[in-house]
Amino acid sequence: MMTLLFIIWQVIIFLVLISASAFFSGAETGLFSLSRAQILDYQKNPDTPAKKIILRLLGNYRNTLATLIMGNQFVNVMIAIMLGRIIGNLQFSYSLTMLISTIVSVTVLLLFGEVVPKTAALVYSEKISLKLAGVILFFSRVLSPFIILLNSITSFIIGLLGKKKPTPLKAEEYHAFLEIAEQAGAFADEEIELLEAALKLREIPAALVMTSRVSTKTIRTSYSSTEIKKRIRRYKREFFPVITHDLDDAEMIFSAKEFFLMDSSMQNDWINSPCISKTVFIPNQTPVSKALETLYAYNLPAALAVDEFGRCSGMITLKDIIGELVAEIKNMYALPEFEIVKTSALTWRVGGMLPLHLLKETTGIDLPDENEAFTLNGWFCSRIDKLPKRGDIVELPGVRLTAEKIFHHRLAEVKIELFDSASASGTEDEL
Repeated sequence: MMTLLFIIWQVIIFLVLISASAFFSGAETGLFSLSRAQILDYQKNPDTPAKKIILRLLGNYRNTLATLIMGNQFVNVMIAIMLGRIIGNLQFSYSLTMLISTIVSVTVLLLFGEVVPKTAALVYSEKISLKLAGVILFFSRVLSPFIILLNSITSFIIGLLGKKKPTPLKAEEYHAFLEIAEQAGAFADEEIELLEAALKLREIPAALVMTSRVSTKTIRTSYSSTEIKKRIRRYKREFFPVITHDLDDAEMIFSAKEFFLMDSSMQNDWINSPCISKTVFIPNQTPVSKALETLYAYNLPAALAVDEFGRCSGMITLKDIIGELVAEIKNMYALPEFEIVKTSALTWRVGGMLPLHLLKETTGIDLPDENEAFTLNGWFCSRIDKLPKRGDIVELPGVRLTAEKIFHHRLAEVKIELFDSASASGTEDEL
């Protein structure tokens, strides 16, 4: 009678252990199967204690996972031991007892301790997580000394093996993620555009964003405060490289904004004042993202770009980069960068530095470009095979471009005319 009662108690304990194994397996799957949308909803509306506990558990997911795995492993070992004791009461041989115990324990554990609870937790992850969150937190507190010891040993072993550096995602993988997120409605259209623009910064060289050498205005170290004020009012720029002879020896950047915030005594000694910052040089083919990182690292508003021969090719500012990211940013002296004026139904006046893609988007005029020029000035020069002069004409079927204004050997203004190509055949023969 005592033996039968003892066996019954062993079976009851075995069933309790099976339930515990199902609990740990289901809790692990349910808790870590919660979607990001559900977690964000809990963060916005933590209206129940269970949601707050889930956020706390996932906030320290490493300890939570260690608790569930440790509890599950402990219970599984106890199940194997208890099953061996129960089958041992049947007075089989040792080998047969071990064989039966192994087969039954593996079958029971897989079925009732893994497959069934994990499948149910995967289907009803939110419901199960909310119900079991408090119990998981209790076990996490009870096992915390063992978890701390386990984490210390794990960190020590990983340190001996050497930590593997995470492989950064490629730009294509980021773009794929954005496409999936956009299809799922996770981001608004404006957010998608901003994220895509941020990724493009890794592909755009600084040379396409900077102010060119020709357009960069400078201040000489010999200038007085009065001369500086005149130069600022004349060119209406926010930043000026400070030079002694030419742009290649610039070692400082002058800030017009900081200059006008100073009193007259500091303005007279401007070269030793807060309006001056040191110069950092970057290659003009550096990606814009790297240029932005450099400016932030040195806490500078602008940097000078140099070509492969070490000559200064222009200046890039923080506003240039941010403007490329989020759209054009107007400064205190902002003027239209690319002027496009439609003077009649078939005539435009445009700036020479207008990018060809912007010309096509605005006017619909697609100029053939075998030399892959970026600006209208570059395209015009490649067509006439020389530096442009006022009055130079490039004529194509249906369109005529005339150089109206020249500034520093480049086009400042171009007149574009559309016409019937047949009526202009005589003009083409003359050219």
